Amino acid sequence: MKKLSYIVPFLLLILFGISPAKAQTYIMGAAGGTITDCAGTIENPGGYGTYVDGLDVVQTICSGSGQCIQLTFTDFGTESGYDYLTVYDGNSTLGAVLGSYTGATNPGVVTTSGASGGCMTLLFHSDGSVQSTGFSASISCIPCTPAIILGQGGSISACTGII
Repeated sequence: MKKLSYIVPFLLLILFGISPAKAQTYIMGAAGGTITDCAGTIENPGGYGTYVDGLDVVQTICSGSGQCIQLTFTDFGTESGYDYLTVYDGNSTLGAVLGSYTGATNPGVVTTSGASGGCMTLLFHSDGSVQSTGFSASISCIPCTPAIILGQGGSISACTGII
């Protein structure tokens, strides 16, 4: 009988279609403040599939654990040369630019550096006319590649990093 008491709730979950918690989808500008998450999806203002004219929206994503943020773009489309997404290393638009993307070329994977403090900042800009689909990217956290500081002697044996 005890075994049945464990099985019944599980069967009810399956029967009523209740599934484990899903990763959250964040919409730039609607998310409010800083997103602190290592799983989920980030989409352009208004959500993927549409955006409006005349936008300048900033959104920061932090790991909360010091790990580096990694975005993997699943879809990307803006008015080429006029609407763009700029990605910054750190918790503001004062950080180093990791990339600025416009048009239909998917940025692929964009990752912050070890100097970012575990944060990435996005700036989405749209001009006064013509829209496209926007973007959608999955958020993940990965161990940061250590920064290489010149003048500390030794040799560099890393394949990636920031000098």
